[in-house]
Amino acid sequence: MLQKNIKVPALAVLAKNDQMTPLKSGLKFVEIIKNCETHILDCGHFLPSERPMELNSIINSFLSKLK
Repeated sequence: MLQKNIKVPALAVLAKNDQMTPLKSGLKFVEIIKNCETHILDCGHFLPSERPMELNSIINSFLSKLK
């Protein structure tokens, strides 16, 4: 199983309106990754350009917990 191979904290930032990688596909991966923090943004496929400040905040928060 995939989850047995992932031994570090993981972050999944998914897009609610993503047409290229549907939300349900991302959620399937989240389900099998044991230690995964998940956020769902109300945007499309291009999270960095559609929600840059929110995405940066999520990433910074996640990284700060790893220190």
